[in-house]
Amino acid sequence: MSLIRVLTSHNDSEFVPMIHSEENLLWTKLENYQCKHYPLTKEDNAYCPVAYNLNPIMTLFGKDESIITLTCEVEISQRKIIKKTDIQTALASLVGLIMATSACPSLDGFRPMAASHHPFSSDSETPMRSIAMYLMGQFLRSQRGLSTDFSLKKYNDLFKEISEMNHDFATRIKSRKEKDAGVNALIILDIFAQMNQTLNPEHWLKAIDEFYCSPFWHT
Repeated sequence: MSLIRVLTSHNDSEFVPMIHSEENLLWTKLENYQCKHYPLTKEDNAYCPVAYNLNPIMTLFGKDESIITLTCEVEISQRKIIKKTDIQTALASLVGLIMATSACPSLDGFRPMAASHHPFSSDSETPMRSIAMYLMGQFLRSQRGLSTDFSLKKYNDLFKEISEMNHDFATRIKSRKEKDAGVNALIILDIFAQMNQTLNPEHWLKAIDEFYCSPFWHT
């Protein structure tokens, strides 16, 4: 059994066991298939922060076939979630959490979702959580006197950029020349990103409007 611990506070992301050697880290070098949207240079960071933090996971599972079945246990605060699934699905949930907590300037805006991480969320739960996160962020921006986007006009643009980053990062993972579990985890994440990108927020919000039918929301 492998234990992987992830801390999601603002300043810390820690993963155990941490298996690092110069050979293992070659694929994590920033200039190795650097994402087009990444705003920093190798003078700022020698390593891609996401790849560096994913390295122990890739070391543990990179040689496994993605369809191998396993029992995954996730402990979050006072909850334990147990799911029998395949490696690629288990990794997709974990990879998404690590990507949001690795201090990547392009992904750090997703840290609020990491703080309330929901492993194995469905295709209906993920949009609800992401839209809620986005709107809460807009409310906080309004409290700080900043411009806001309560109409969700920029929401799809955000996930379009993430989808493009996932594509670039999958190329980086492929440079490890191992089995496909890591790449397939990124493919699953990309499906969610594309789903949010093509989703019309207004239509989706209308679909859940029935849950807000009580007088509390109409008076």
